[in-house]
Amino acid sequence: MALELIRDLIKIDQVIGEEMTQAVVEGDVVVPDSKPDVDKIVSLNGWVVITDREAVEDKVIVDGVVNVKSLYISYEGEQALHHLEGSFGFTQQIDLPGASGRMDAEVKADIEHLDFGMINSRKLNVKCVLNLTGKVSEKSEVDVIRDIKGVGDIQVLRDHLEISDTAGEGASRVTVRQEFEIPADLPAIKEILSTDISLGERDSGISEDRVSIRGILNIATLYIGNDEEGSINSVKYQVPFSHYIEMAGVMPGMREKVRCLVEDFYSTVKENEEGQNRIIEYEAVVKAEGRVETVRPTEVLVDAYSPTVSLEAFKSKIRFKRALDSLRDEIAVKEELGLPADFPQIKEICDVKAAPVLTDFGAYEDRAVVEGVLSIQALYLTTDSEEPMCLYKDEIPFRHSVQLSDGGQPVDLDVDLYLEDLQHRVLDADLLEIRAKVRVDMDVYSTLEKEVLLDVEEVEPAEKREQPSIVVYFIQPGDNLWKIAKRFNTTIEELVKANNIEDPENLAPGDKLIISRMLKYQLS
Repeated sequence: MALELIRDLIKIDQVIGEEMTQAVVEGDVVVPDSKPDVDKIVSLNGWVVITDREAVEDKVIVDGVVNVKSLYISYEGEQALHHLEGSFGFTQQIDLPGASGRMDAEVKADIEHLDFGMINSRKLNVKCVLNLTGKVSEKSEVDVIRDIKGVGDIQVLRDHLEISDTAGEGASRVTVRQEFEIPADLPAIKEILSTDISLGERDSGISEDRVSIRGILNIATLYIGNDEEGSINSVKYQVPFSHYIEMAGVMPGMREKVRCLVEDFYSTVKENEEGQNRIIEYEAVVKAEGRVETVRPTEVLVDAYSPTVSLEAFKSKIRFKRALDSLRDEIAVKEELGLPADFPQIKEICDVKAAPVLTDFGAYEDRAVVEGVLSIQALYLTTDSEEPMCLYKDEIPFRHSVQLSDGGQPVDLDVDLYLEDLQHRVLDADLLEIRAKVRVDMDVYSTLEKEVLLDVEEVEPAEKREQPSIVVYFIQPGDNLWKIAKRFNTTIEELVKANNIEDPENLAPGDKLIISRMLKYQLS
């Protein structure tokens, strides 16, 4: 009977490399004709949106947009405080050895630092320090051998692999709209100074052929009141939303990874039934990117031989990812921030913004450790008539560790941080308390390498050599029964039977084996 190889096609997602780099990008923001000249910048905020990424030879090309919002003071006219918006594009590269055009690229970006220079009263030059993390992976298919037939005494060595495979991936956008009427104890709106919309709590789940997403949008608006004082007022709201990403073939029990981003947002003032500007309509575009993985148990052959037929085995090493765990935890950040001596004292807080920035992470023994800072910006009205509004910036460091279920083995981590809640309280005229809840999402996986059997061919037997009929063999370090049986053209069963071995897995160097030679060929 001819040699018959039973094959199986396995899919492998192989991470080729991951690198993090910093890049400085800059662009100009021009004051619209409808706005007065800039005399002093009060605050400057920004966020980055990745519009495209592409893996090429040994690098990843990243295209994106930096969106900027600013509050500034102008000495023209009665109203001193105004807002300014703008954006500029950039193209950067992340050096990543081993990358090529056939690979998939994944990029994460956040702003570490934002600064500006005034070219003139109508134009700002904005410089931005970006943290860019690029990862490239390659999808491949390997035709492995699952079984061999056609040789009666074929001996095979099997291994059970758990390979993480991408079952589906995709992206979608949802537009969230909501109207709110400001509280009755606040004045009507003369002009909106700033609106920020960020993602708060979020969750995801898998149903048949789709990934569902649920979350909360946190909204904060700062506006000038239509009253005699032209007071500065703030309102905050929360808007729930739900969405889904279509992915054919995914089903409950698989593991999803979803990243959400507020790509753009708008706020529009509208009149209520009394004709007063007391309604704000919000619109936000949320982009969701998702990937679903499943762990496929696979049995493969890693070696084969026959005591009576000369065979040649062809092997190759494969590298694959095995998902170990998905961890979610919360980091409670609490700190009292004291204003420097040269800062004016706090009269009233207008707005506080915070963003978690990941600075380092890694696995150490049985714990995963995450380090970062919570970047704080507090905009407040002061008690100083010469400087009525001031922006205070600070950073709160944090460190957090999570227990790993498979502690001790080398693992890789994929970490994301999200701000879920932010609270502030003025303790004194120069003291501010910050309380924040930062969520950490962590995927834990290992990258394994295994030599597998790709092909087996029958070959002409090697020339016979005179050998003794019985061999006394002393077990060497690293030996196992498979290696010994293959070397002496016998079988594990014969070795166990001839030597009364009770535990074939427990061999001690120096132990003696009696090997009866009953074989015909020296195999390749």
